[in-house]
Amino acid sequence: MRSERPFSVFVDEFDAFASPAFATFLNKGRSSDFMIHLAHQTLSDLNRVSPDFMGQIMGNMNVRYIFRQDSQPDLGKPAKTR
Repeated sequence: MRSERPFSVFVDEFDAFASPAFATFLNKGRSSDFMIHLAHQTLSDLNRVSPDFMGQIMGNMNVRYIFRQDSQPDLGKPAKTR
C-alpha cells in the first residue's frame, strides 16, 4: 500500500530489536515509500543475530553515517558492502 507521501521510521538502539524478520521488513519498506533510520553502537551487535544478518542490513542501506568506529574487526566492513 503506497502512501501519498513518504514517511520515516526511526529505530534507536536497533540491536535490541534486531531479528531476521526485521531484515525482511527493511527490504519491503523500500517499495512502500517509507524510510527506516537505524541507530546502533557497533556492527558486531548485528552479527549476534546471525552471521548473515549484518550483511542483509548493510546491503539494504543506501546511506550510512558512521561517526566513530573503534572496533578493530569492524573497521573495514562499511567500505566493503557495495
